[in-house]
Amino acid sequence: MTIKEAQELVDAWGDKHAIRHNELANMALLTEEIGKLARRYGEHAADPRFRGEATDEIGDILWALIGVANQTGVDLTAALIRALERKSEESEAPSGRKA
Repeated sequence: MTIKEAQELVDAWGDKHAIRHNELANMALLTEEIGKLARRYGEHAADPRFRGEATDEIGDILWALIGVANQTGVDLTAALIRALERKSEESEAPSGRKA
């Protein structure tokens, strides 16, 4: 599945289940899901079963992030490409300086 297809899937899911939150509620949900992952990681990172918990939490984070992106009109594919370009420029900049 492409990122675009994931954005379309989450949008269709919201339509099907008549679930629409405002942007502030979706940001709170995203923050909550990131907090859950951080808490699980802190508690269970050494436990081999953590991978399954992490998979669930990361899936929830992705779902919430896509919801925020859809509401704000952000194309996540373009956003990721821009982020990778910025990170590449930063890593190529002289030590101690950001591009």
